[in-house]
Amino acid sequence: METVGLIGAGLMGRGIAKNLLEAGYQMVVHKRRIDESDPHVGRLRSLGAEITGDLGRVFRAARVLATCLPTSVEVEQVLIGPHGLSGTEGAAVRTVLDFTTARPDSTRKIHGILAERGIDLLDTPMTGGPPQAEAGELSLAVGGDEQVAARADALMRSVAKNVVYAGPAGAGNALKLMNNFFGILDRCVTAAACVLAEKADIPLQKLLDFVSVSGGYSRGFESEIRAVMEGDFELSFALELSLKDLRYMRELFASQGLELSVLNELAGLFERAADSGYAKRDVKAIYEYLKGAMNG
Repeated sequence: METVGLIGAGLMGRGIAKNLLEAGYQMVVHKRRIDESDPHVGRLRSLGAEITGDLGRVFRAARVLATCLPTSVEVEQVLIGPHGLSGTEGAAVRTVLDFTTARPDSTRKIHGILAERGIDLLDTPMTGGPPQAEAGELSLAVGGDEQVAARADALMRSVAKNVVYAGPAGAGNALKLMNNFFGILDRCVTAAACVLAEKADIPLQKLLDFVSVSGGYSRGFESEIRAVMEGDFELSFALELSLKDLRYMRELFASQGLELSVLNELAGLFERAADSGYAKRDVKAIYEYLKGAMNG
């Protein structure tokens, strides 16, 4: 099997790496700081991964490169920056799968630059959290050349149970941003409804019971209300990343000559939450911010 390089072995990336290794791929994993006491480092090594702090080593050893990074800024640095893939002499990489939720226009720019160097790029943003990454049960929205996507299908299905081809470069990220808009809006509305229900002396269990069998139900609703009921706001997806996605979504609307006031309001609310100290908290903690803000 081809050697796969991974840049971004964080909460999501380490699960992706584990499943690729278990599927039989050779792997070179990049970590800026290698902490030998980190159990995740030990586990990846025990599965056969090479771990290095040298980006050039990854680019020269891997035929396929997977990136799993916070924003388009980091993706551009790694792939087309001064010390990135596009400028590395002797790079072996011929296909890049970018699992980052990124700006579609940035993806298209990177796609063009890499294509000039004979490197194919697929945008493969994922849904699911760390448990799904660990279990190989992610869902991927794929953008890029359809034949390239077909060749990479086996690799993608090593880490995902659902793979949806969306269209040309950037289409995967556009589809993922639409999904995240639904999810973030549902979560925020649910958090506000929880504050309202508590104020009105309606037990949250009753809210869950009724909405679960009614038209207002969504996965975002259930995830948020259960987090509120259990007081479980463990970090899985930082609020600042949700804000990033809302900003990208606003850009996506604007790129088509569209504007949506509810999206602007939602982004503004998350900006205020981030400025109030919630940026590094899990997105589920939007409930705690709203509880304070709505009560004045």
